[in-house]
Amino acid sequence: MYPHERSFVKKFQGKPVVLLGVNSDGNREALKKVLEKEKITWRSWWDGGGTKGPVASKWQVHGWPTIYIIDAKGIIRVKDDRGEIADKPALLERAVTALLRGTSPEIASNQNATKADKKVSDAQLTRKKSAEARDANAESAEKKIVGDKEKTEQTAGTKFTFAEMLANGGKTEKAKERCREILRTYPATRAAADAQELLDKLDK
Repeated sequence: MYPHERSFVKKFQGKPVVLLGVNSDGNREALKKVLEKEKITWRSWWDGGGTKGPVASKWQVHGWPTIYIIDAKGIIRVKDDRGEIADKPALLERAVTALLRGTSPEIASNQNATKADKKVSDAQLTRKKSAEARDANAESAEKKIVGDKEKTEQTAGTKFTFAEMLANGGKTEKAKERCREILRTYPATRAAADAQELLDKLDK
């Protein structure tokens, strides 16, 4: 990875970008020779000679290499612990360039996280729309029931008015027939109760 890092440092020379390294090699003296041989000019810390050194532990590093891209405010903008940009200098450079431009740096893991978030949001939106549709359907059905009930009451009321007119005109049998029809066809209406009362009166 050192050749990529050298290229990175050269590319961003003179820009507000700093490359920092943390090394978990076991032998510190051997590491110094490697750093000299590889011409490591940027700051690189030795993390105690193991994978559970203080820096790795504090930064929750479980795989090597792990790359963090941190902005000027100290906010971690990218964490690559899957090796997505470790051997792909162009991706690393693109992510840092995006950050320098004030846009969001993207690598595959970030994109996957964004897609996952979008899927969750889409699923939540779908559930919300389904719930709204159910509520709308229920409200529509309720209105239809209410409307049908009012229409039934109106029809039964009209028929009872006609039955009363027959009774008042002396046409008792026809009035009784209308009352019985109302009781059979519209038993749960107010007109049915009125029809029963009129029928009882006519039967006396």
